[in-house]
Amino acid sequence: VDLLDSALPFTWRIHKALDRITDDIDDVVQDEKRLVAIMDETGPSNKQWSAGCPRGYTCGLWQLFHIMAVGVVEWNQLATSEGGILPVNDVADTLHNYISEFFACDVCRKNFIKEYDRCDQERCTRLGSSTTDVQEWKQLPLWLWEHHNA
Repeated sequence: VDLLDSALPFTWRIHKALDRITDDIDDVVQDEKRLVAIMDETGPSNKQWSAGCPRGYTCGLWQLFHIMAVGVVEWNQLATSEGGILPVNDVADTLHNYISEFFACDVCRKNFIKEYDRCDQERCTRLGSSTTDVQEWKQLPLWLWEHHNA
């Protein structure tokens, strides 16, 4: 939740929901109904998928991952201290952990984990923990695009 809050564009209304989820995280992890209630209260009034993502949830989730990856680069470039930097290897690990636990498409989940664990698309050498290397940060969205489209 913190990663999305940092990496998604600040103008998006989703930040209200992310703040509420963070505030109520103990209730949210215990009861899905609490999460649904927060999203109903703070989410968009239009509950239909956009024309750019007609396939629904899985497509929308991948779009969110790609936007988040670009947002991490932007966040890191604007961070005022090394402590505010989001290391891209940690971001990739967070994405891996989310997909391994929550991704609904079983085939997609298994493929992602297998390729991630094999360091496909040179993940293990491209994505590091640098707090100063802008070129390394830019590898995150490129790696994710290559990984998703492999």
